[in-house]
Amino acid sequence: QGVVSAPTGSLARFAPGARTTPLPEMPYWYDSFDARSGLRELDRLSVFVLVDNEADIRSSPSPSCQGGAHEVSYTSVVDPARVARRGASAEARLPEAAHGLSLLCVAECDGDRSGVLFDTGPAPELLERNVRRLGAEVDLALVEAVVLSHWDGHHSGGLRAATSLVACARARAGRPEVVVDLPSAIRSPLAAAMDPGQLGGSVNMGGPAHVICSGLFYVSGVVQAPGAEERYLACRIKGAGTVVLSACSHAGIVNICQDAASRLGHDMCAVIGGLHLSGGGVAEEVELVRRTVEGLKRMQPDVVLAGHCTGWRAKAALSQSFGGAFQPLAVGGQYVFSPPPLWSLVCRL
Repeated sequence: QGVVSAPTGSLARFAPGARTTPLPEMPYWYDSFDARSGLRELDRLSVFVLVDNEADIRSSPSPSCQGGAHEVSYTSVVDPARVARRGASAEARLPEAAHGLSLLCVAECDGDRSGVLFDTGPAPELLERNVRRLGAEVDLALVEAVVLSHWDGHHSGGLRAATSLVACARARAGRPEVVVDLPSAIRSPLAAAMDPGQLGGSVNMGGPAHVICSGLFYVSGVVQAPGAEERYLACRIKGAGTVVLSACSHAGIVNICQDAASRLGHDMCAVIGGLHLSGGGVAEEVELVRRTVEGLKRMQPDVVLAGHCTGWRAKAALSQSFGGAFQPLAVGGQYVFSPPPLWSLVCRL
């Protein structure tokens, strides 16, 4: 059913729970689904950060996130100048950071526009507040699927609120009910305590890798690892390549990117999400960060947008290694991916 055991024996030391970054050449332990036959390439992808560990409305974009000659641009949904004019009253209504992740991904392709809410943060009230405070830019009526990467509380805690908010927004817009796409409930007390009938949509639980939203997004199969079962989300941008969204990267972000590349294409446009590079002893963490950064460099992504469980050491190392191609995620950030200008020019010729 799309779930394959983590490696054992000589490969066990590279499993996620071993706290070392897997070698880039190691075998995969994902299911055998090939997405290239069913995945459409996007004209545009907008990623809104609804929940993350960090809030930052004032920093300017990194060089690779300034649009123009680049295929990605960054803006803060919150206008810092407006906040400064209104003072404390406006600051009290800013979106809040918390240990968790929730990303609203809106895809555009051949006139179609569809969204996925990827994870829901740690608490219902936090997600509700941040959606309300980010305002009209966050259109939940576009969300066709709520996709949960795994059942850890800082990713699934806002699930009921998320499905309720999306269901209400879609009902007001006269759109069909939302699909709630969940991983297997095996060994998850949170999942066991949840009644799928109360989630306000059509619930799909478990199963192999698949495409959703009429082929605009790819949802991986579940990767089993010590203490975690996780899925990633991915898509393709015309002329730019594969975008990988990984919530916690328990399987190792290098492994995840390799799997996505083998299924969707080796031209890596972006790596987005939590890279799980913090925690443990200092020496162990430093080595984990070093090996992961080296592995990511070999993947050659155009941009790395890291947040949540990545950790400050890893962010510093990514910034040093990738330079202007790295930027931390932040609550209220909007990252827009488009085909590079040269691609658009070639398509018109």
